[in-house]
Amino acid sequence: MSIIIAGRFQQQEQAAQVISALMTSGFSTDEMTTFYVNPPGQHALHAGGGDEGASPGARDAGKGAAAGASIGGAVGLAAGIAALPVVGPAGLVAAASVGAYTGSLGGAMKSTNQQTVDDERTEKLTDEPVETTDRKAGVLVAVRADEPAAQHEAIGVLQSHGATDIECASGNLSAGEWSDFDPLATVTLIPH
Repeated sequence: MSIIIAGRFQQQEQAAQVISALMTSGFSTDEMTTFYVNPPGQHALHAGGGDEGASPGARDAGKGAAAGASIGGAVGLAAGIAALPVVGPAGLVAAASVGAYTGSLGGAMKSTNQQTVDDERTEKLTDEPVETTDRKAGVLVAVRADEPAAQHEAIGVLQSHGATDIECASGNLSAGEWSDFDPLATVTLIPH
């Protein structure tokens, strides 16, 4: 495992300039790589797409559907009883079924967590590294820097070229490829 210093950029042109500056600072092309990191949730780690096997926001949808079906079925049954002289026994069953279906749909939707992800990370006012699992999308420039002097140089070059979210990671970066990059791994951000 090596120490990898990486910075995020919004444009490919910026990344190309940083690669050139890192080469001028003594890093070889084998020690660097650049690639695009997709937005959270769009990493296609599963055959159906996405990052997780199931939506964490839908965790309680089944319970909500069951509760809604009970309430909706009771309301539908009451409506069917009230309409029994007009629609007959078949209307009673239909009203209860429609009420149960509508209630289950409403209950599932209410129990589904529709949390909006705040795209802006709250900056901590500290000089300490910050760990987060919120890696933003963008062009990532990564460089292997095992020695402290190389790490300092890489961080300086990334900062001077406007990198955001400069991170320090452990991994295998050789032959211009970060072979064990994990977009969902916890990121240690370097304050700047």
